[in-house]
Amino acid sequence: MYKIVFGCLLIAGLSGCSSVSGIDEGKLSYANEVMDKDNIIFDEIIVGSYSSSDTETTIINTHITLAAILNSSSHEASSFYSESDARRIVQSTFPRISAKVLDYVQSSGDARSRLDIRSVRNQLPRIASDVFLPIFSKWKEADKYNVEFIVMSIYFTDGSVSKTTSHRNMWW
Repeated sequence: MYKIVFGCLLIAGLSGCSSVSGIDEGKLSYANEVMDKDNIIFDEIIVGSYSSSDTETTIINTHITLAAILNSSSHEASSFYSESDARRIVQSTFPRISAKVLDYVQSSGDARSRLDIRSVRNQLPRIASDVFLPIFSKWKEADKYNVEFIVMSIYFTDGSVSKTTSHRNMWW
């Protein structure tokens, strides 16, 4: 009898039928549960300013790229239409956000000499949120989503570098 039970245990162990839990309690099972639902990269904002020295005045462009990261506030499944509406609301606020960013950067002074990049980088997401949240909160499903604004890039060029063409509204 013992040989039969031992033989069955040995066969079960060799065949890979043992149960080992590799997932800790409280951890999510699927990759899409930990990934961002969506991200919206806005068109580059270019703020022109003048840099003056004793001998010449030059135009300096500050290039800023913002993005919004869209996530569900809970792990409940949201409908495709709801996510699509959330994305459209985020995209529709870009002109207002862009205008506020422009105001802020221009009021910060001469681009290279007085503009504190770290300070601007920290302030821009707050500025974008301040514009976005009053609009977004009017939507009945806004509480189902978290939207975080980030600065993807900020850099300077001389006045000869201009904005690249946007293809955001084209179908191809």
